[in-house]
Amino acid sequence: MGRIDVTESTMLGHPPRENGAVSARFTTSGLPLWQVEDMREASCRLMRYQVGNCPDCWNGVCVKPDECRPFPTYVSVDDLSISGLKIPMGFRYDEYAGYRADRPLPPNLFDAGDSVMVSATGGDMPAFSASASAVAGLDANIPADQEGTVLLRDGADFQLSWQPVAGDHRIRLVLNSATTGHGLPVEGYIECDVADTGNLVVPRALVEAFPFASTSPICVGVDCPPSFLTRYSRSTTGAGQGVELLVESRVAFWLRHVTE
Repeated sequence: MGRIDVTESTMLGHPPRENGAVSARFTTSGLPLWQVEDMREASCRLMRYQVGNCPDCWNGVCVKPDECRPFPTYVSVDDLSISGLKIPMGFRYDEYAGYRADRPLPPNLFDAGDSVMVSATGGDMPAFSASASAVAGLDANIPADQEGTVLLRDGADFQLSWQPVAGDHRIRLVLNSATTGHGLPVEGYIECDVADTGNLVVPRALVEAFPFASTSPICVGVDCPPSFLTRYSRSTTGAGQGVELLVESRVAFWLRHVTE
């Protein structure tokens, strides 16, 4: 089981920052999920981390009521290769971080319609191969300020729009809160997954139930992951392997939840 991400990303701000990234993680026990679904409406759901009581949970995360879920250890698939990108690249493996690119990557990794292919010879998992079509760059209308921060306001739905592109790819929105302490999971996140129609609505009920732990470029004592809107294509290997390949164009931003 595992996941490979091939991502072109723009972080909003003044000026915006662009980068390309390729990463992969494989595990024999499944990738961890620390949050549980709290609410669902339309194509969106609110996930929350509920702290448990685990006095001796030193090598994992304590989830309500008293389950200590261990931190994942990522396994090797021996020779992992990728093709279809604009530049050749290889991977470096680490059991705590998984696979990362062996060199700095440019912001523009692929052209729309390119076939991106990955394969592995095996190792701690069976050999596999997968391919997915590269997506067009995401041209989104995101109401961010000069620091790249978007306000999530109570009292109304939250809406985003973008320039749609025909095809069988999809759009995913993830709104992240901060964590409640350094090294802990985010307190909550909203996840929406929709067709590439050019418009997405997060219902008011989910907005108002979202935590007030905001994110920013600088955090003290907590972790502040950005939120993002992503156009992606996906390929999944057969039964018994469960490896996902995602090719993505992403716009990232900071998020602040306000009541007014």
